[in-house]
Amino acid sequence: MNSRTGRALVFLLAACLLVLYFYRLDRFGYWEDEIYTARDIGLTDHLDQQPAFRLSFTELTYRNDNHPPLYFWVLEKWVRVFGFSEFSGRGFSVLFFGLALVVLIRSHGLRGPGEGIPAWILLLFGVSTACFLMTREARMYTMAFFFVCASLSLFTGLYDQAKAGRVSGLRIALLIIVNTLGLYTHYYFLFFYAGELVVAGWLLFKNRAWRLATLLLASALLFLPWVPQLLRQRERKYESGLWVMGPQDSTSYSEMVTGEGGDALSRLVFGSTFQSRTLVLILLVALVVYALLRWRKVVGRDQVILFLVLAVVPYALLVANDLFHHTITLTRTKYLFFLIPPLLLVYLRVSLSNLAPIKFCLLVLFLAYNIEGLGREHLIQAHPDWRAIAQQAERSAEHKPVVVGDDDYFLCLSYYYDWRGGNVISEDWLSVYPEDFWYLTLYLTWNPETKRRVADLRSRFEEVEAIEIDRFSKLMRFRVKPEPTSLTEPGTE
Repeated sequence: MNSRTGRALVFLLAACLLVLYFYRLDRFGYWEDEIYTARDIGLTDHLDQQPAFRLSFTELTYRNDNHPPLYFWVLEKWVRVFGFSEFSGRGFSVLFFGLALVVLIRSHGLRGPGEGIPAWILLLFGVSTACFLMTREARMYTMAFFFVCASLSLFTGLYDQAKAGRVSGLRIALLIIVNTLGLYTHYYFLFFYAGELVVAGWLLFKNRAWRLATLLLASALLFLPWVPQLLRQRERKYESGLWVMGPQDSTSYSEMVTGEGGDALSRLVFGSTFQSRTLVLILLVALVVYALLRWRKVVGRDQVILFLVLAVVPYALLVANDLFHHTITLTRTKYLFFLIPPLLLVYLRVSLSNLAPIKFCLLVLFLAYNIEGLGREHLIQAHPDWRAIAQQAERSAEHKPVVVGDDDYFLCLSYYYDWRGGNVISEDWLSVYPEDFWYLTLYLTWNPETKRRVADLRSRFEEVEAIEIDRFSKLMRFRVKPEPTSLTEPGTE
């Protein structure tokens, strides 16, 4: 394949992916976290287009979100130009994902030797279900993903330079800037940064790379002013119950962490959770054959070991963080954005450098599973659509009050639905229920607390009707039970 044909192929593939990622980007209304994004930049409802982001420690600590400020500050500038809608908010995420792909393709240290590698990188990352779902969301994950890719590109070059005994001062300065911006975008970037520090420590021990090891700490020093705020947010988040807590029984919790840990890696690479021993066996055989080919020098040396370290160390730290807080963060695939670049690059290198049958099998498995994942409707609409919920409430509720489960749901519904005119009430505020009201339930099938609340309402009120909005949400109408009528006539015994 000549260079002109290769460039044409990359351009055609990029155009197809662009259509895929922008296709019906505004089909669904915001879900809960995206509405937090709108509120955090100062928007009051879906009609408000004048953001008013203020870097106030009090606001950043006690609002509904618990993240560093950089994403919200940059998004506020974007919204002043393009407004804040489903398309522009999610389009901002698509922009940073596109920039991340440019970094991956243009970085020689990441793509390695060989023709056609840029096209493979574009294809694998472009059809990745994990990347697709992360990108079509108005949140900070693709911005943090971009900084992970940029940091990985710079660090890979510095790793090679440090082993050769020379380190570029400009590259180190850029790495410090990128890592600092990543830390101020999402706290979990810290896990990836810690992986780089581990590798830098190894280079210090083996190659006496003092300059890289010491200067790399500058990002941590630049992040220190925000640490008090991080501790405040951590305390607030823990007390408010925003974390996904694990079972109290230690044995059950350990089993859940182990199971979810493997499932998370499966979702990151293949877009789904698999319990297939055959798939695991294929991957193990591919790794063993690849190691043998490298040992026999059939395959040249590359950065697979470095990428593995930069995936294993952050992953281990994430699991340790879960164990310390007794949480199950591993269930939230998008939180693992920092693992996607090194994992997929390892998968690509092992595939392309392997024997032809194994290469074919690995690439077909990846593409088949992820393309099938992109076609699953329930993955694209993986959350309640608050725009549809508000529209249904407006049609059904009429002048009856709408009771929502907690303050977070109240915030989300009131973003699309005027809580004053529509008489929306948070259940947390209620001491006495209305005589006739609508009750909004979310995740009734999966959430034990929601089941308990609905069962309590059914025992106290008469359920008149129920309207299913989507597979996550339902409006249920309750009213006071009528007084039982006497079966005996007056004056008779």
